[in-house]
Amino acid sequence: EVEKKISSVLNKIDSDLSHATKKISKVGIHAPEAREILRELCKSNSFAVDCAIVDKDGTMIVLEPERYSQFEGADISKQEQVIRIHKTRKPVLSRAFRAVEGFDAVDLQYPVFSHHGTMKGSVSILIRPEAFLSQIVFPSIEGVPVDIWVLETEGRILFDTDKEEIGKNLFQDPRYKPFKQLLLLVKKIKKEHSGSGTFEFLGTGTEEHVTKRAYWSTVELHKTEWRVVVTQILK
Repeated sequence: EVEKKISSVLNKIDSDLSHATKKISKVGIHAPEAREILRELCKSNSFAVDCAIVDKDGTMIVLEPERYSQFEGADISKQEQVIRIHKTRKPVLSRAFRAVEGFDAVDLQYPVFSHHGTMKGSVSILIRPEAFLSQIVFPSIEGVPVDIWVLETEGRILFDTDKEEIGKNLFQDPRYKPFKQLLLLVKKIKKEHSGSGTFEFLGTGTEEHVTKRAYWSTVELHKTEWRVVVTQILK
């Protein structure tokens, strides 16, 4: 259920961004109308923190809503998703990163082409995964004795019902090193789109060691994969 809801939200954002990018491609990224198209894109997506037009050099030239206009002119050419979109000329969903706006986010971008097929830049929607995932997960598990994580295949936790875990990397953070079963399971989660397994870890909000069973599946968009993991304590 959670996997389907996450996919539905991401696909809606993706579709809206695709349509807005086509409109901006027609008028040109520097046209006054482009800002209005961007503004409407952001208004129609409650999970969008901001929306941007990025030129071919990786500079954000238009940002909406207005409170983020101070970042117009910022160079994001070194960000992984910008490098990837120029290499593939296809839409991208970034890995989590520290945005120039000052918070951790993921970025969905579509390339903008001229009538002659020249790539002129891209259109971006910046999303805080924790914000929209919490609105999906908590109502879905109300009254059910389970926890849910959403993580990137490289081990970074995008969301966890235990807020203290969010942003940590299961492969890198020393907190997880003593838990060999957990690390073995996460390696399996990285490789396989779905499955199940058991591991020992701390109970939520406690220092007590408990044994848990995990089940996972995958949400995928533009070749970026998120693993959705449901865990329950075994009695």
